[in-house]
Amino acid sequence: MRILTLSALLMSATPALATMPLACESDTGDAFLSILGPVAQFWHTDSRRTGSATHISQDHDGFPSAWHIAIETATGIAVVDEKQCATKHGRFPLSFVMVTDDHLMRGCCTVAE
Repeated sequence: MRILTLSALLMSATPALATMPLACESDTGDAFLSILGPVAQFWHTDSRRTGSATHISQDHDGFPSAWHIAIETATGIAVVDEKQCATKHGRFPLSFVMVTDDHLMRGCCTVAE
């Protein structure tokens, strides 16, 4: 997956970015989430799981934007916002929070290609 430079895109295409493919990393840097259309992938250490991502309808354009994530028996909501964020692997233009039945994870995202 190649990471795109976003500074120019964020200024001109915020509504469109809210539904673009995303690559996300937890604050701790040990868990990752990708959202590519209707497909979500979550991986932690050696375990990679694939499931579905459904964009949740919203009453506004752009961010924040949310997805219902269903991977195996776990379901949750991932909310992505246009707020700069940093992990041990670098700075990212977007932040996210994902809530499942028994876990809260936060981190950073960028648009993926």
